[in-house]
Amino acid sequence: MLRFRPILLPMLLLLSAAILGSCATTRANQLLASQFSDVEKANRLFLDGLAQYNHELVENDNLKAIPTIRTRFTDTLALDPEHPQAQEYLDELNTLAANRFTAHVDLAWELSRKEVREGHEDYLMLLNLKLAADIKPLHPKVLIMKISTNKVRKAQILLLEEQLEPARHAVLAEKEQRRVAAPLAAMNKLLAELEAIDPDNRLASENRQRIDLHIATLVQTDVRQADQALSENRFAEAEASLMKAERSVLAISREKNQEIEDRKYSLYFNWASDQFSAKRYQTATEKVNLALAVRETSEALNLRRQINQAASVRNYDDEIDEILQSVDALIQRGNLTAAWQSINTNAARLRVTANRNRLLARRSTINEKIAALYTQGVQLYNEEDYEAARAKLLVVVQINPEYEQAQAYLTRLNTKLRALSGQ
Repeated sequence: MLRFRPILLPMLLLLSAAILGSCATTRANQLLASQFSDVEKANRLFLDGLAQYNHELVENDNLKAIPTIRTRFTDTLALDPEHPQAQEYLDELNTLAANRFTAHVDLAWELSRKEVREGHEDYLMLLNLKLAADIKPLHPKVLIMKISTNKVRKAQILLLEEQLEPARHAVLAEKEQRRVAAPLAAMNKLLAELEAIDPDNRLASENRQRIDLHIATLVQTDVRQADQALSENRFAEAEASLMKAERSVLAISREKNQEIEDRKYSLYFNWASDQFSAKRYQTATEKVNLALAVRETSEALNLRRQINQAASVRNYDDEIDEILQSVDALIQRGNLTAAWQSINTNAARLRVTANRNRLLARRSTINEKIAALYTQGVQLYNEEDYEAARAKLLVVVQINPEYEQAQAYLTRLNTKLRALSGQ
């Protein structure tokens, strides 16, 4: 099983880039500046390999990166045979590669030998052949199957390509974020399936570019609305627009959009400052923490200290309406875990029983929501959208660890995901 190593990935990538430049495949003694000793060169190569291991394999399951990462570790050992970790990682990498290759090539071979395959088995065979080829492109079984399945591959690619145009039209026809989500999900699934067996497919690339441009237009509309609302201190409206923009971006990319992140920080910092001035410390604390989650700055840290100092003598019962509004807002935004935590934290601070009961009553709303999340998670599981199902069910068990059905489905999901990744 892949293990995520606790390193500062961005820092290591920067360090590697500065040291290694663009020489991604050159040997170690050509890569590194001459002023470093062999031990120093080895350690820098190892850190680069570790960063790539975490990013390419653990986070992105990019099997094609295995040769490059292996080179980093072997070069490390060539420079420093006594390096304390390089051999461990090299062994782990080789074991991973061998296990994954065996799983993928065996399944592809088994399916290729069948006289009659069902429709989905053709695609499953081609996908596993591609994954095996990413690891060992010149293995005899891989070469044999590439030749014997070539006609099937062309037919599968053509079948998927024929579905692109109607799927694209369905996305482009929608001009609102809330309505584009469903057709966009279908389009992304189709593109992912096509690119998984034909990574350089021209039609897939062209369609992705057109979809990205359409989504970017929707995002800019939402960002402009957020800017206008923020300039008028209509913070809730600005937040709603930014959340719409963020959902649109996440539908086409896992990378955060810096423009949206900048505005989120500005929104939450200004919102916290406004609430602090109004002595609404509950909301001020919530918003400054959101600002810090986006970017940890000295001004935001200083504002949080000021809020905490001013709130040290606060009477929470006097703020019950604000606390309830904050919890209701979290529930409305779908942040059920934060809402549950806020209820538990603030209930202990309230001295008036009636106020505590009003707050605790919100738990029933959250319980209704997690029951719905459970149902959605099971539906997604049955539709084989395992990652989305897992995200739903994780919220359920975070709030209610005793929810046995959700825990059972999570166990099945984790088994499915490990099997799909060959672990």
